[in-house]
Amino acid sequence: MKNLKLYESFMSGLPLEKAIGQSMESGRPVLLSAAPDTRAVAAVAKEADNIGCPMIHVDCKQLTPEDIEIPSLRDEKTALTPAAWLPYDNSGGPIILLLDEINRAGRQVLDKLMKLAYSRSLGSYSLPANCVVVLRIHSNDSSGDFELADRSIPASL
Repeated sequence: MKNLKLYESFMSGLPLEKAIGQSMESGRPVLLSAAPDTRAVAAVAKEADNIGCPMIHVDCKQLTPEDIEIPSLRDEKTALTPAAWLPYDNSGGPIILLLDEINRAGRQVLDKLMKLAYSRSLGSYSLPANCVVVLRIHSNDSSGDFELADRSIPASL
C-alpha cells in the first residue's frame, strides 16, 4: 500500500503481516503510522481475515477515560470496571485490538491505552495472551510526522 508506513513497536520497519506475527510471539504492540484514510484500517482488517481472527476496532479520538474504565460503586467504595469492548476471550485463536488514531486521544485516555498496550493490563483487567494490539497513529503527511490531540505535548516525546 502506497504511503502506508508500517512499524513494529520498536520502529523496525516490517510488513504488517510480519509485525503482527512477531507481536503474537512477543506480546509487544504493533505501531502503524498512516495517512488519515481507511486504507490502514482495511489493511489490518484484511490481515485479521487472513489469520481468521476477529478484530476489535476502537476510534480512540472519541473515547473518554470512562469509556475505558467505568466507575462503579462496590461495597460503598468506588471501583473501576473495565469496559465491555475490551477482549476477554482467551480460549480461541488470536484477537486483534486496533486502537485507531491513538495520537488524537486526550491525555488521560492516551495514558490508559498506552498502559494497556505495553503492560497488557489496566487495573484488575489483563489482555488475553492471544490478543495482538495494533496502535495506529494518524500522520499529517508522507514525512511520518504526526499530530497530537494536546498541543502542549511536543511531538518529539
